[in-house]
Amino acid sequence: YLCIKKDASIIFDYAVDALGAFAIFSAVLILLVMLIGAKGGSIILEPILTLAESMQKIADEKNYATRVEYTGSNEIAHLFTATNTLLQETQNLTTELELRVQERTKELQESITELQLAQSQLIEAEKMAALGNLVSGVAHEVNTPVGNALTGGSIILREAQMMQKSLEDGSLKRSSMESGLSIMEQSSSLLIKSLTQAAQLIRSFKQ
Repeated sequence: YLCIKKDASIIFDYAVDALGAFAIFSAVLILLVMLIGAKGGSIILEPILTLAESMQKIADEKNYATRVEYTGSNEIAHLFTATNTLLQETQNLTTELELRVQERTKELQESITELQLAQSQLIEAEKMAALGNLVSGVAHEVNTPVGNALTGGSIILREAQMMQKSLEDGSLKRSSMESGLSIMEQSSSLLIKSLTQAAQLIRSFKQ
């Protein structure tokens, strides 16, 4: 029989030391990665958060003339440049839209003024037409009593002239005089009645 024994304590101690060194190395590596990540995150997130706050402020105030600033030549700088380009285009569109709104407002105001003028002219034309119809109707209504008054006046004048002539040549008789006075009386009544009717029509027209 041959029996060989090996003492493994040296190997065990070596393995323990190696594991300890590996654990320390891993911890240091993890800490280093965390520091680098935190630093890189602040470098990346800070300008992005600043950009987001600036965009929110611009959206609230609607001040598209504002520009965001960033010093650098990385991808974030391209993001800021693209944002400024978008703001410039938005400002141009807003200005153009405001100009169009002003032009349309001016055109609408001019159209409203023209419509108001046309409406006033139409109202005046309607007033004149209504007044013309009213005057025509009143003239027609007044024409009848005025005509009757003229007829009565003509009869009175004719009878007076006949009586004057008969009186001058001495042929005036009592019967002729009575007949003439009766005709003049009736004509005077017709004349007064017609003139009174005409006066009432004119008074109504004035009212």
